[in-house]
Amino acid sequence: MEQLHIGKVTATAAIVQEIEETEDFQTFCMGCVRRHRNGDWGDISKEEWLNNNHTARRGGFIRSEYVIPKIFCLGYAERITVTTNEDRSETEIDFLETDI
Repeated sequence: MEQLHIGKVTATAAIVQEIEETEDFQTFCMGCVRRHRNGDWGDISKEEWLNNNHTARRGGFIRSEYVIPKIFCLGYAERITVTTNEDRSETEIDFLETDI
């Protein structure tokens, strides 16, 4: 698969705050964005993976998830999401909403 056009990369305020407070978290996040752009959708179900492959070729919303390494010791989040909108103009990094 060729690289996905992901447009402008943005991050939520919570991600930006963590980047500012936690050494190497930005490197982790940008690694996830590279994986997403290259078609590695991370830690999602097989069905979601196949759907992303389809929408990457045909157009549509694409969302990946990546487990946050324990080294970052985040007690409030276990994963980040990388989401590219339908028109491929923007990709956003956010924490996965959980009931932690």
